Amino acid sequence: MKNQTSTPSFSAKSNCSAPVSLHQLVNRLQAGLLPQAISKRSIIINDIAKTLFVSADEDILAFILGSLISNAVYSTSNCCIRVEAISREGCIQIQVKNNGVFIYSSLMHSLGHIADAARKLEGSICLQNESNSGITVGLSLVPKRAA
Repeated sequence: MKNQTSTPSFSAKSNCSAPVSLHQLVNRLQAGLLPQAISKRSIIINDIAKTLFVSADEDILAFILGSLISNAVYSTSNCCIRVEAISREGCIQIQVKNNGVFIYSSLMHSLGHIADAARKLEGSICLQNESNSGITVGLSLVPKRAA
C-alpha cells in the first residue's frame, strides 16, 4: 500500500473542513475501549487504511463509531471485533464486524441516537447478520456534491 500516489479522501456534510483520518480516529477510540475489551477477553482490530480520510464533523463521526465499537465490546466476550472501511460506488462504508454472538438489545437501546448522528453526516446505519461469521454494523456515507 505504500506505493499509492494519491490519498483517498471522502467528504460528508460537515461543519469542519479538516480531513479526518479514519485510521487514527479508530485508534483513539480503540485505546479508550482497551480495558473493557481486555476484561471481556476480546480484541479490536483497526483494519482501516492509514491513507483513508473523510471530511466530516469529527465529533459526530467519533460518537457514531465509538458507539458501534463500544456496543460490540460490551455485548460480547471472547471475540474479535474488526473495524474496516470500504469505498465503492461513490460512497464509503465503515463496518464494525463481530465474530461473536451480538446482543441486539444493547445496540437497539442506542440505535436511534446513532442513526440520528449518521443522518447529520448524510449517512445511514445498517445491520447484517451473517450466520457463519457474526454481525456487521455499518455506517454508510455519501460524499457531498460540489455546488
